[in-house]
Amino acid sequence: MIVWSRGSARAFRALARKCVAGRPRGPAPVVVFEVRAGTLTVWTRTADAGLAYTAPTDGTDRRLLVPMATLADVEGGGDEPVEWGVETPLTGTARWADRGVPRTTSFDAVRPDKSHRLPGLPDEWHPVPDGFVSALHECGRTAATEPARFALNRVQVRGATGQVIGTDGRSALVCGGFTLPFRDDVLIPAVPVFGAREWTAEPDVRVGRAGGHLVVAAGPWRVFLSIDTAGRYPDVAGLVPKTATTTIEIADGDAAALAVQLASLPGAETDDRSVTLDTGGGVAVRAQDEATGRFEEVRLARSTAAGPPIQVAIDRRILARALTFGCGTVRVTPGKPVVFAGADRALMCVALDPAHVVEPADTAALTTPIERPRRSDMKHETNGPRRPTRPTRRLIRPTRWPRPRASARLWRRRPVGRVGWWPPTRGRSGEEGPDPGVGRAPATQPRAGGTAVTGVLRTQLTTLAATIADLKERVRVAVAGELARAVSAAVQQVVQAVAAGRTTEPVSESRRRPADRWADDEDDWDRTRDPWADDREPREPTAARREHRPADPVAVGLTTAVAAGIFVARWWLLRRGTLLAAAGLGLGVGLLGVVGGPAARTAVAVLAAAADVLGATDALGAGAAHLEDG
Repeated sequence: MIVWSRGSARAFRALARKCVAGRPRGPAPVVVFEVRAGTLTVWTRTADAGLAYTAPTDGTDRRLLVPMATLADVEGGGDEPVEWGVETPLTGTARWADRGVPRTTSFDAVRPDKSHRLPGLPDEWHPVPDGFVSALHECGRTAATEPARFALNRVQVRGATGQVIGTDGRSALVCGGFTLPFRDDVLIPAVPVFGAREWTAEPDVRVGRAGGHLVVAAGPWRVFLSIDTAGRYPDVAGLVPKTATTTIEIADGDAAALAVQLASLPGAETDDRSVTLDTGGGVAVRAQDEATGRFEEVRLARSTAAGPPIQVAIDRRILARALTFGCGTVRVTPGKPVVFAGADRALMCVALDPAHVVEPADTAALTTPIERPRRSDMKHETNGPRRPTRPTRRLIRPTRWPRPRASARLWRRRPVGRVGWWPPTRGRSGEEGPDPGVGRAPATQPRAGGTAVTGVLRTQLTTLAATIADLKERVRVAVAGELARAVSAAVQQVVQAVAAGRTTEPVSESRRRPADRWADDEDDWDRTRDPWADDREPREPTAARREHRPADPVAVGLTTAVAAGIFVARWWLLRRGTLLAAAGLGLGVGLLGVVGGPAARTAVAVLAAAADVLGATDALGAGAAHLEDG
């Protein structure tokens, strides 16, 4: 029997998902439990890296292979121990306690072979600073997702110079200051495992090489990185300019304030997310939204610049990373990458197209406005006699309040007692006809097709009522048939169980997840979140693979009895029975469910369900009757 905690299983599975460069393909790897000389080693291997966890343990030497999906069933946020064992040669079990409730899950054991052997360990471990793990993680984030002419999806570790380098062809990160136990340059996969909290919290970091792997260890964890011997890598360190035309020193206070404001600057939704770094008249960072024209400028008053004034457009994400790394020295040389330098770190990026440069607001205000032709105050006179102007016709208001004066020429006196509509009718000669006035309602005009529409509507309602009535009868027959079959099947099972002298246990119909799935449904490898971010939360085992806490039979029986009484009483009231009879019938059914045994409670539950369905059919019948009456 092998004992391993639930919290360790959760952490191991989370780190194993991060030991893949790019999108994983194929089934999930197998987890190997190996006990040797009082040490438990749990490890797995992906296409790019291997992950191992070691801890002291008791027991004899043995080996057990467990599917990765089983770790998802037993994992949790606590340190409850899990007992792993094999009952038959091909069946294994895992037992643990979840808040005091025993849990058990079974899995298909895998036969071990040569591919399940743990890789060899380095002959000698070399300690490195904890910044080496951060360098592996950040250079892996900078690397490309797919290979090209060069192996840009790899991370280069240069043993002679003690540097870790990552690039995607547009930006590059060089981290130095490390002393490594080898002299050559190696290419390793860019995996996001080194950004997990299990690695960043460990101060004791060790490095070694063994059997074609670069092995990195921190605390109880080890990662075996496969060395790529066929890939080619560009000379990124040689691209760093030795001298610069313009050098900017960003003060610490300005860097902290700018890092907060970068995300809110205009143009953050565009593809390039460009900002302009300008040293003319002081160091400033500007951004503008081309769609809305919104302009904003951040002045870095405590920062300084040396050299000719420059204006360069860069990606704000590169600037934010540089400020996070503490790279406050910016070196700009025309025609070369922009370099953000700091202590043992250098972040380079290619400048964007000069069309993305945002000019200062004062320069934009000096642009020449468009000259519009001036209009003359004199009226334009045409040849020939002037055309007579048409008299202005004013609309007659459709209301009589306030009433116009009798002497007003442009207002017409309305005769009281008549109703009319605007505009007024016209005669044959084009003159306006008499205004109908306000008051008496016009004679009611018959609507076209009124009698025919009423007849069609009545016919359709009658047909709908007949359909609902037929549906009611069909529902009654179907419910009676299904209820009879269910009751007969239940009685048959009870009789068979009594005759055999045993009781039948309920069969769980929970669907089991395939054992070869690499990830569960909640956190798949196709997730859209950043795989380089360590934002996981403690997860509870899925409901499909865990046993539920048994409910109190007394409480379940009481709830079932009360619900059954309410359903039966409601059905009796829907059939237009008296309130007293409905209360008595419901009380009797409820008492039968409380006093009776399991068989009585089951019968009461079936009766409540039947009453609910019959109540629905009665409602359908009532609706059909109302339609027929209408």
